[in-house]
Amino acid sequence: MKFMKHYLDDYLMSGGNEVKSLFDNPEGLIDGDGVSCQLAVFLDGILNVPGYSDSYKESNDAWPFAYSAAKYKSFEDFATDINGTKFLADWEAKRCLRSIPRISLYLYAQYPEYAFPYLLPQHFYILRTICREFDIELPPIPPRNDNIARFFYYVDICRAMYEFRIKHDLSPSELCAFIYGFAMRDVKCIIENVEKEPRNIFMVYASPEDQKTILHGSLDSKTVAVWQGREEIRIGDILLMYEQSPSRSFGSVWTAISPGFDDPFDFFAGKVFAGNPVRIPRVLFSDINADPVWSNKPEVKAHMQGGCGRSCSVEEYEALKTIIKRKDTSFNLDKLPNSPKKATFDFSVLNVEHDVELNLLEPFLLNLGFREKDWTKQYSVRIGRNNASRPDYLIGLGKSTKGVRASLVFEAKLTIPNEKQRRKDHGQAVAYGGILSSSIVTLVSKEGVWIYQRSEEFDFDKGIEYTWAQLEEPEVMVELSQLFRPNIPSI
Repeated sequence: MKFMKHYLDDYLMSGGNEVKSLFDNPEGLIDGDGVSCQLAVFLDGILNVPGYSDSYKESNDAWPFAYSAAKYKSFEDFATDINGTKFLADWEAKRCLRSIPRISLYLYAQYPEYAFPYLLPQHFYILRTICREFDIELPPIPPRNDNIARFFYYVDICRAMYEFRIKHDLSPSELCAFIYGFAMRDVKCIIENVEKEPRNIFMVYASPEDQKTILHGSLDSKTVAVWQGREEIRIGDILLMYEQSPSRSFGSVWTAISPGFDDPFDFFAGKVFAGNPVRIPRVLFSDINADPVWSNKPEVKAHMQGGCGRSCSVEEYEALKTIIKRKDTSFNLDKLPNSPKKATFDFSVLNVEHDVELNLLEPFLLNLGFREKDWTKQYSVRIGRNNASRPDYLIGLGKSTKGVRASLVFEAKLTIPNEKQRRKDHGQAVAYGGILSSSIVTLVSKEGVWIYQRSEEFDFDKGIEYTWAQLEEPEVMVELSQLFRPNIPSI
């Protein structure tokens, strides 16, 4: 979505000035306890979470900055000074991560031209979505074990917001009104309207402390909790809640109401928001250990140590429902979410990448309307002076004034189990797409298909994802054939 200044102006004229005025007086946003009453009301309202503003109150965390009354002459001066903060050890930076929202407000109060108030603790996925939708370039989040780099990732956010603000000639308070008013409203609509049919099933773990609070309290359709999760989780996915010691059992089934995401400013980086809980008859570890389906699962063999966020198969979910019914014949299984649609293909026959090419990729191309003569396999592409590589499949191969080009690039992999691997494979496919001036690059594995368009600059976050079960739906294939075919001059 391209940013249009006149849309923001319309928003400000139709009530958005109330948000802007909140940030017009940066020093008035904070008081001795953390935030002003006016800001506290706003914070609790933007996510409809009463008491949300409590996370901005003073704490015993170390305060890492020695503030200077001097005014910076440029963003680089500001960034250099903040990045010069010294930590004694990685653990000290980790202790300060959750203080970033409060620290950011103090920095905004003093340096509104350069500092950005980060108002979304534990909701980083919302800021990430806003940046993706409006082409605000955030760099990749540092590794989870580098807490010092993750702490200073805040400066990267400030840089991205500063560059966006200068590019579009916005004041600091207009930028804040745009992010937390205009863009927040649009992104909430995007999240609420996303397809909520489950694609996958995941196990999430509840600690003994979790069990004392949410899990052993009252659960209803409005209950929302945040758990450790994985970035592969999508809104609508099924979450099987395993309660660790002392109960060692499955006690409830939840639904993901946010995507899984990495939060750079929290102790536990991987997160997912879960809702719509259904309490089930307690299924003990001994029950699943005795089940012929579950007993073969590696996590069960490891006595459910680790593995939070690991995926479960449809067969395992159906086996769990069978155990539940056996434990309590009166329990209505219709209260549980339906299993994800399962592809009819037998994935057990896939052992190497060539199997994916023959059994998944080529049938996919044929279903799109291409013919075998339309694609070229393993074409040698020169990279640099002495190196060459071979993309798996090219369609629309030909020559132009700029050299060899191909309209479509397809890269087959046996498995792409997580986002880290997908980023790596995406980089390889995009490199081919750039050299060959391609319109679309596509990754194919037994997990599904990911499509990236040049119009989006092959943006990783703007890729379109489909499972093989979804690709068996005729309307989906009609939509995709309309996407691919215009890129082929001969058709």
